[in-house]
Amino acid sequence: MIGGLVVADANLDDFYRRVDRIQKTNRAGGGFEAAQAIGRSHYTRRRRRRLPVFGPVMIVVMVFVGLKGVIHAQIGAATYDQRVAALQTGTAGERVGAYVLRADGPTRFISRHVLELIAGR
Repeated sequence: MIGGLVVADANLDDFYRRVDRIQKTNRAGGGFEAAQAIGRSHYTRRRRRRLPVFGPVMIVVMVFVGLKGVIHAQIGAATYDQRVAALQTGTAGERVGAYVLRADGPTRFISRHVLELIAGR
């Protein structure tokens, strides 16, 4: 106090502002931690991240169907169907392969467009 006037200490005001900020953060659930200390974040469980499955599986399926279409166009529909028919008379694994390799709609569609691209040269 100088001559009846109260002089505010700037450092003291800054200190109380920081204390208020820390108390508000603590009330809101936040906290301050020192580096490499076992604090709140050590005890809270981290969210588990899911592995993306759908996208990569779809890419593999699209590549497989595209490859089937290119092979269908390259060797011809009759030869392709003969080879698939030969697989159908084989073992259980070969029958599964014949089912997967049969010339379905997307395969014929891709084959037709590949033939158009080749003929357009």
